[in-house]
Amino acid sequence: MSPLAIRRLTPDDADAAFILARLDDPSLTSEDWRAVVEGAPEAGGVLGAFTGDHARGILRYSLVATPKDGPLFNIEALTAFDLFDPAPIARALVQAALTCARQDYGCVRIGLSTGFEAAGCDAVLRSIIDAATLHRVF
Repeated sequence: MSPLAIRRLTPDDADAAFILARLDDPSLTSEDWRAVVEGAPEAGGVLGAFTGDHARGILRYSLVATPKDGPLFNIEALTAFDLFDPAPIARALVQAALTCARQDYGCVRIGLSTGFEAAGCDAVLRSIIDAATLHRVF
């Protein structure tokens, strides 16, 4: 098997990665997906994990202006596929996203968002609590 290569998606990659995008959002049309992939880099983008010509994972992100510390690198969706264990692909995409956030955009903050009705909402809410500064007396 070819090694995993991670890169920002280009318009030429849109069709190869479309099925992965549809796994996250079944209502997504190919035209809407192409618009996401072709979007302005200063607004965000999509990282793709490939083995050869085959898309194995995608990570969609946006950049959000914040009043402190410059832009926030916000992960909006992460989809990975493997016959046995997609977690290594997801981890590789997250590591590439951190590098992209720091080196390409100068971000020092990262966020994760999901829809209130999305399957992963409970996990995102738990991560907010896990990352919170909590105080107690006893």
